[in-house]
Amino acid sequence: NLTGKEIVDLLFRLNKQDGRTIIIVSHDPSVSERATRTVFLRDGQIADERRRTQGGAFGLCLPTRCQ
Repeated sequence: NLTGKEIVDLLFRLNKQDGRTIIIVSHDPSVSERATRTVFLRDGQIADERRRTQGGAFGLCLPTRCQ
């Protein structure tokens, strides 16, 4: 049986190797730290969005427009 970490590792590997889009819903910050894009929801609405820049840092975004 695969552990949760092994499954998450597999999903991120598929994303990187095959260019597959993976959508993960998690409350675990260690998972979102690995993502290239993180969308935060509050009461069913997009509350915030962050995208990883080329250098690896996150840029802050508005829900309607991300740069």
